[in-house]
Amino acid sequence: MPFLDGVEATQEILEYEADYNQTHVPIIALTANALKGDRERFLEAGLDEYTTKPLVRDEIIALLNIFLADHIVEVNAENSIESTQVSKLNEVPEVTEPEELVPEPESKIEEVNVETSIESNQAPELNELEEFSIEPDADMIEVNVENFTESNQAPELNELEEFSAESQEAPSETKEHVYKADILLAKKSLFEAKLFSRLLDSLGYSYDVASTPEDLQKFIEDSTYKVILFDRECEGLEIPGFSQKVKDFNTAAELRTNLILISDPSSPENIDDKQYVDEIIQNVVNRDLLRLVFEKFI
Repeated sequence: MPFLDGVEATQEILEYEADYNQTHVPIIALTANALKGDRERFLEAGLDEYTTKPLVRDEIIALLNIFLADHIVEVNAENSIESTQVSKLNEVPEVTEPEELVPEPESKIEEVNVETSIESNQAPELNELEEFSIEPDADMIEVNVENFTESNQAPELNELEEFSAESQEAPSETKEHVYKADILLAKKSLFEAKLFSRLLDSLGYSYDVASTPEDLQKFIEDSTYKVILFDRECEGLEIPGFSQKVKDFNTAAELRTNLILISDPSSPENIDDKQYVDEIIQNVVNRDLLRLVFEKFI
């Protein structure tokens, strides 16, 4: 830039924010140089992040998501409501032909029908009911009870023993474990999960998305995947315990799941993570990078 380079301009901005007690605005370095140590030099100078030219749309979105995650607004629901309202306004009501009026019957006819229905539905007199009721015969009751007990008797003991022996001799079917999908994706934010989902769709991989720690736990208990792609910053995630749990379920299913850890560039690296996962990649939405990584394991 003229007069001031990026580092000098950043120092001026930081001094202004400190002098006037202003909220810090994130600063991202954009440079054509991609030399080793550039990122560390820019971060030491006070910049918040670093990226190189040529611009890659997915990388810019990933960087903005780091600093503007709290300001993301979902507009899909509002658009769907507006489109629904417009469609309702454009609907033309159907014109129905008027129904022919049927003349109402005369009141005299109604009175006659009501009287006849009442007479036909009157309950029988009490004496008729008494004549109709017949006292049950004791012999008939005894015979019916004996027939009922004989028809509903439990099977003999030897029949039960034969049935249990047959059920024990029947061989139990072994459940064959298969992969449910290629990838299980677990991201710390919904926005990043959508970005990575679009990349997986473009690469042609099948996947499931775990939105909560409970979903992640349920997925690894109920299903098996070739790759689990997850953030280090996922809520409530302990990498050593998570890795051991996945290995235990893999042993039971006789299948192998590879763990790929997504590391945020702004977070400090943990050397111990390498012994619990198969691969560590930077949290950058890069289609070619993901393709090369997945080809190692899928």
